Amino acid sequence: MPDAHAPSLLSPPNRRVGALVLSVGAIAPAALLTGPWPAMAAAAASAAGFFAALGWLARERNRPLGDMGTSTPRCTVHCDHALALTQASPALRTMLGLSEVPARGTSFATWLAPGAALPLADAIGRSRAGGGAGVSLRLRMRHADNGWRDVDTRVRAVGARAVLECAVVGRRVRAPAPDALTADDLDLALDGARCALWDADLDTGTMRLSPQWSRLLGAVAGQTVTTMHELAQRVHSEDLQDVRSAWRRVLKGEDPQCRVEHRVRCDDGRWLWIESLGRVVERAADGRVLRMSGVAIDASERRQAQAQLADLALHDPLTDLPNRALLTDRITQSIAQAARHGETMAVLVLDIDRFGHFNALYGHAACDALLCEIADRLRQVLCHGETLARVGGDKFAVALPAATAPERAAGVAQQLIDALAAPIRVAGEAPAVSACVGIAMCPVDGQEVATLLRSADIALAQAKAVGPGQMQFCDPQVSARARRRLLIERELAGAAARGELWIAYQPVFEVASQRIVGAEALLRWTHPQLGAIEPGEFIPIAEACGLINPLGRWTLDWACTQARAWQAALAPDFRLAVNLSPLQLRDPGLVDAVCAALQRTSLAPGSLVLEVTESVFVGDEPQALDTLRRLKREAAAQLAIDDFGCGYSTFGSLRHLPVDRLKIDRSFVRDIPANAADAAIVRAIVSVAGALGLDVTAEGVETAEQLECLAAMGCAHAQGHGLARPMNADALTARLEHVVPRAA
Repeated sequence: MPDAHAPSLLSPPNRRVGALVLSVGAIAPAALLTGPWPAMAAAAASAAGFFAALGWLARERNRPLGDMGTSTPRCTVHCDHALALTQASPALRTMLGLSEVPARGTSFATWLAPGAALPLADAIGRSRAGGGAGVSLRLRMRHADNGWRDVDTRVRAVGARAVLECAVVGRRVRAPAPDALTADDLDLALDGARCALWDADLDTGTMRLSPQWSRLLGAVAGQTVTTMHELAQRVHSEDLQDVRSAWRRVLKGEDPQCRVEHRVRCDDGRWLWIESLGRVVERAADGRVLRMSGVAIDASERRQAQAQLADLALHDPLTDLPNRALLTDRITQSIAQAARHGETMAVLVLDIDRFGHFNALYGHAACDALLCEIADRLRQVLCHGETLARVGGDKFAVALPAATAPERAAGVAQQLIDALAAPIRVAGEAPAVSACVGIAMCPVDGQEVATLLRSADIALAQAKAVGPGQMQFCDPQVSARARRRLLIERELAGAAARGELWIAYQPVFEVASQRIVGAEALLRWTHPQLGAIEPGEFIPIAEACGLINPLGRWTLDWACTQARAWQAALAPDFRLAVNLSPLQLRDPGLVDAVCAALQRTSLAPGSLVLEVTESVFVGDEPQALDTLRRLKREAAAQLAIDDFGCGYSTFGSLRHLPVDRLKIDRSFVRDIPANAADAAIVRAIVSVAGALGLDVTAEGVETAEQLECLAAMGCAHAQGHGLARPMNADALTARLEHVVPRAA
């Protein structure tokens, strides 16, 4: 137990020791970690280390101050790489006879003799190369009396700084150890660490404070004594109970130390966050606490950094809007509130139309500025309690709180869309910017955050399908279709490997002889759980998710193999038709894949017909046209326009297109026996095609009357359910064997 009459921790004889404890206990400043007593500094980097330092104090209390110092003028100076002062102990003024301590930024070279700066810089460099080891040299420095003083200097490089310990050469009482710290050094470290010591006398209610306390609070310099009551009045009312509880636990012996963060009011009205650590240092014979001592550390910068990190974790760095994490929290709260009161709330998801086009046109930097402008406009639409968040590249979401009716949700959605109607300048231009919005209502469309966001995404997809600037509510049927689409997309990737894909062949007949002269290869998919999935359903999904190229190559390889078998055994002039998606024409490896399939199967030249839709020839599609010309030139493939007549091709354009065949769309064939207009269109197609040397195939032939009309018009080929439905390879082989005798 400490002596009850021992001097206070902050009494003048122990000033240098108290400074050491404070500076070491305050997160171990670098200046101390590189100084003497390294074991103590490392231990005191934590709260436990601080109290270990207090124990060291008890042993050092009666040690004479002269044991650690010298009577010769000494000081400690911190400089940056350019020798500009960053900190200087007050002793520098005494050593050089200055009227005041030099200001921060003053060049230390001001007092050096000519030519002395170079060896000093060299010493700093050698210390840095040696990992901060001390380097000694003697400098000549100018005194205020215009004389010169020889100064023994020990230099240490500490990070980007240099610490100079200077002593004027003269009579010494006792030479200090080279790395000894002075009281001025410790005061300097104390100020740099923004810490203060406190010592509380619980009998009198008196608080002794180190001078740094008044500097932290902006109080009168030297104000080092106050009362516990006065100090408590500076504590923020919201934190006072925490402070009292922390003290109470220590006084009752429940905690060995007091540790609490709280705010104190500065003299200019600011609130300063401090971390206060303390422990009992003196008790009466009956165990009653007489004194507590500790350290107060400025925690404002750490608190600010923590707040900034928390803000970054919950906000989008580009637009400063809430991010998905904060949006999830807000939606969760709204769902809970709506459930308690039996109300509804809404989630909206908004996506900018054609944003990928803007990125390609203007660049990412300009589009980042565009997103910030969009965010500002959308933010202005919303009211208090409504949350706008950025959840993706050009995707935003809105959480409308409980008591939001569908009408209100629709109104907000329309306001969001309208907010983008006014021109927005991007890279000096003002493109038309629009957005689609999907709306999900809780609890109808979901009662969990993930479900509501997914429902809103489904509604958004439905809105985008309608057109730019549209909004849609989530429809359960749409939701079911979306879930099926996701399932199909996932299963389609491995369908070929699992043996679920197969090819159906629809025979193509010569109209005059009604003989099978070829077939169209049609990809089919039979899923073990979903059953037969129509091409009209899975082909668009394959195009959307990037599977169309591997599926197309798989179909081509298998169909060419089968067609070659038919040519060899049954029908030497058999022609095979395979459909190409417009996306396949963008595949740079398509031509090589077709050539490889033909070479591998030895299919007769000109036997492969590649069918494309009219959309391939609309607009500026130089790559598609170039690919088609290469297919004719390098693979000797014939090209056919599928569904001719229902798209945008004209008779005039046929003169310039690299095609060999036309397939008349079934919509014209269906009514030719009774509809004179349809009959005239079919007759014109057949006539123009004949004049251009193009073969014609009529699709969708269902009846004998249709076939008779086509024969009368001179149409060469036909296919349709009335002639033969699509069938597997074995069934078509049987049909060919029945019509054409097997070769001997």
